[in-house]
Amino acid sequence: MKGPVLPFDGLISGAAGAEQVLIACPSGQRIVLLHVGASSPEEIDDLGRVHEAGLEATGPYLGATKISRETKQIIPAVEIPLAANTDLVWSPLHGGVPEPSPGPKGHWKFNEATGLVAADDSGEGNDLDLVNFPGDDSQWVAGKINGALNFDGANDLTRNLAVSASLEGLTTLSVASWINAVSAGQGNLGRIFHKLNNTSGRPSILLADMSAGSCRLRVENNYTGNVGQWATTSREVALAAWVHIGVTYDMGLLANDPILYVNGVAKAITELSIPTGVLATDDDNLWVGNRSDGLRTFDGALDDTRAYDRILTPGEMLDLFDMGSVGGTVLQRISGEYYLEEV
Repeated sequence: MKGPVLPFDGLISGAAGAEQVLIACPSGQRIVLLHVGASSPEEIDDLGRVHEAGLEATGPYLGATKISRETKQIIPAVEIPLAANTDLVWSPLHGGVPEPSPGPKGHWKFNEATGLVAADDSGEGNDLDLVNFPGDDSQWVAGKINGALNFDGANDLTRNLAVSASLEGLTTLSVASWINAVSAGQGNLGRIFHKLNNTSGRPSILLADMSAGSCRLRVENNYTGNVGQWATTSREVALAAWVHIGVTYDMGLLANDPILYVNGVAKAITELSIPTGVLATDDDNLWVGNRSDGLRTFDGALDDTRAYDRILTPGEMLDLFDMGSVGGTVLQRISGEYYLEEV
């Protein structure tokens, strides 16, 4: 049973969580945020999180909302079962997104702006050498978060042929990156991340099946029998736009499938090839933006590419997306409505 529609408003300028909307939720009910208005319609694009009061800094957050520039609505309406006498806080992010911890074992920000090395910011020493790039620094371009590295779709590649033990022999792996693809890349199978010195990778993360301005995100993984292959069921990756992709994969069991994320959301996948045999032996080779033979070049720009030796949670993958999706000048005040509904 729905209660009456009630107003709320609050200032949301400043640092994350500095000013919040606090709504009391009685026992046995949940809250549904309905819509917002704005005093500055041109500046109406921000993300927020819903927390139990007092847990804004440490989480967990209970839901995520985005204010639509076009409709001025919170999308989607947030429906959250709450414990007895729980207060609710809606907090703007404003770029104040926590880094997943433990941190990555490879983190390439691509902010160099010059030279033929992409430094690893993780502290693990997994720098990438740039091969076949022009010598005039034109490969360094504007990114989603500061700078980015642009690949020509023909023969550019970055590689590390002696990565540290931090990325060796992994059976659990998470990879995330901002991408801005012009096409699906060389051979319609442009690589984003490729581990192992063969063409199938352990794993290999790529774009595929371009049509009508979008592609599927795809994963391949090398076993001694059949290579496992999975792809998003729909073409989820738009071309000519910054898109955040992520993959988490526990490779230890044949029955496990990877989870594929686009813009912080896990997507339905199709298994294209069932893996058989045992997991291939890893080696110390890593490519970003191509595979080992150099024949599957990514076509477009990569930014903030990360590799973890563990499985990121859905919330952590959303955090990585949010890092590139918030900040700047936003609304000074939100206002709208909510109602309480019996659980």
